[in-house]
Amino acid sequence: MSVGHEQGALFLWDIDGTLISDSRQVNDQYAEAIIRVLQRDDIQPPEKKSGLTDYGIVERALMDGGYSAGEASLLIPYILFELDVLTREQQKDLANDRVVLEGVEELLTDLRNEQGVCHSVASGNSPARSHIKLEAMELKSYFDFRVGGFGNSTTERWRIIEWAFERARLLFSPGLERHRVVVIGDTPTDITAASQAGVRSIAVATGRDYSYGSLEAARPSLLIPNCADGAASVLEFASRL
Repeated sequence: MSVGHEQGALFLWDIDGTLISDSRQVNDQYAEAIIRVLQRDDIQPPEKKSGLTDYGIVERALMDGGYSAGEASLLIPYILFELDVLTREQQKDLANDRVVLEGVEELLTDLRNEQGVCHSVASGNSPARSHIKLEAMELKSYFDFRVGGFGNSTTERWRIIEWAFERARLLFSPGLERHRVVVIGDTPTDITAASQAGVRSIAVATGRDYSYGSLEAARPSLLIPNCADGAASVLEFASRL
């Protein structure tokens, strides 16, 4: 689906571990955002965050720290706001901490030019953090954020995909069918969420926390080692949508 047209597919990309490398930094923006709001340094986010949404990470940290679900829901919006602020403050450091993963830009270009694919995101990050990360890594121009799905208001990744799908149908392509929507991610959670939303999936084994075997067990529509070595397979897959 080229924006504004019926033809072509919609590819929804995860960001961390899929488009760009996972962070190498020790400091934790989630912990810092919590400190800014609560003035407490004893509440820590889960160590393993891959596949979780921003909302889910903060919710788990608060509930593990003794807050009730109701109390957490009142605090989360303020913590996520500070998380956005922190990410913007540290935007210049992103390019030093991360790299665009091998083959990503070439694959984004070829899918758009050869198959008419519309690229957007299905990210566990907020809209602001997604913008900031892709802008810092000079990838933002590939994506149409109007049809993206984001993780600042849910713990469930399938809802992110569903929102993106419905937004695309509403704004650009009322006839878009689910089998022409593809989620690309580096965690089993991405693949499971795609299945729950009734769309297709491509697993890419470039994330930090999950092996090729664990991704294969999630049963994606297609599994590739990375966007460079898997490019031909992805282009062939897209041609059959």
